[in-house]
Amino acid sequence: MKLVVIPSEPLEEYEKKGLDKLKQYYNPSAFFDEVHVLSPWETKVGFHHGMHIHEVNSWSEYRKKLKEISPDVVRAYGGYWASQLACLNKVDGIPVVCSVHDTNKLLIYKSLKYADHIICMTNVVRNSVSNLTSFDGGYSILPNRVDFTTVESNVDEFLENLPEKYLLHIGRKTSQKNLDTVIKALPKIDPDVKVVALGNGDCSPYKALAEQYGVSERVLFEPSVKNSQLPIYYKKALALVVPSRWEGFGIIFIEALANKCKVISSDLAPMNEFLNDSNSYLLRDVNNDSELAELITFAISDDQSKVKQGFEDSKQFERKEVDQKEVEIYKKIIESKERKNVNSVQRVVSFCSDSIFRLYRKVENKIL
Repeated sequence: MKLVVIPSEPLEEYEKKGLDKLKQYYNPSAFFDEVHVLSPWETKVGFHHGMHIHEVNSWSEYRKKLKEISPDVVRAYGGYWASQLACLNKVDGIPVVCSVHDTNKLLIYKSLKYADHIICMTNVVRNSVSNLTSFDGGYSILPNRVDFTTVESNVDEFLENLPEKYLLHIGRKTSQKNLDTVIKALPKIDPDVKVVALGNGDCSPYKALAEQYGVSERVLFEPSVKNSQLPIYYKKALALVVPSRWEGFGIIFIEALANKCKVISSDLAPMNEFLNDSNSYLLRDVNNDSELAELITFAISDDQSKVKQGFEDSKQFERKEVDQKEVEIYKKIIESKERKNVNSVQRVVSFCSDSIFRLYRKVENKIL
């Protein structure tokens, strides 16, 4: 059995994040005998991470390589360029499975309609795909997974830069992750509590906001850390506080539950598909800093009942459980004889449609 994978980013980017189990991620339960990575971003070709890495720099080169490998299935990650490459360059008899991880309209291309199957992280992502494309095939809901071996490691390691009492915020420095409301809530809670904000991006607007609210000494900005270090931050935090304005899934919430860390998030989909009042603390109004401050104060002083329930609920996202679900999806697709074909006219029309759609959305976002 052979699998062709088209990652949404260069493998090097995953390596920088400390994700060293790429073969396990792309080949769940070692279901496939061979895994081949095809991407224009790969310059480190050869055999790495237990996979065959190929650089392909054109559609024709991709189709040629696909025919040479003759895989049982193609898996494209992300609903944008990788899925477009896979869906518009199909080879007869080889099914294409695309996975969509985000509700961002710019990352959901119209060419997804030519996929044979679409995997979505949550129901809210599936609804976005359904609303933005004319895909009429099968869907599967497959959440992100948590590696409990990582959860149980490194928890006793000491990090000197961690304050004694802190709330943990994880995410890029964007409006989506709502760090601004967390900062505004800080003056209204215990003055000994600080915020450790992990994540890349421009910190200057948030530093200015912290200065404005008189809490600049209480907000510690740090770049992203390796996944292997995150359990340390979770275990020592009073709570994870990320009241996102929107998400595709939100793996950090599951990781926090698995690490027995209290979770404060937003009462919005998809977070409330797996977070609820029995395992976490949910903010009803994501822009209400007073409500958030009250929720933080309550969570810090609350007992461990939500933590215990959250840990139990996180087990459904354990790697082995999710891997087996993914294998069943592959089996179903490979055994199915129904395949969508794409001719040259459809290929050109769909490519142009995707380009116009992206341009429209960029203009719309600037106007709004």
